[in-house]
Amino acid sequence: GADGLKKDKVPSLSPEKLDAEFPLFSSSLFNLIQNSEARMGVKKRDK
Repeated sequence: GADGLKKDKVPSLSPEKLDAEFPLFSSSLFNLIQNSEARMGVKKRDK
């Protein structure tokens, strides 16, 4: 089924990690992730 990922299996992503691994595309990738999360209704975590 479509149960999704368990919280302990979710990949770790950050702007810094994207910038290190995909320097040419990091800004676009992070923007895509943020837009996708917003459309799914994911709330931002307080730091």
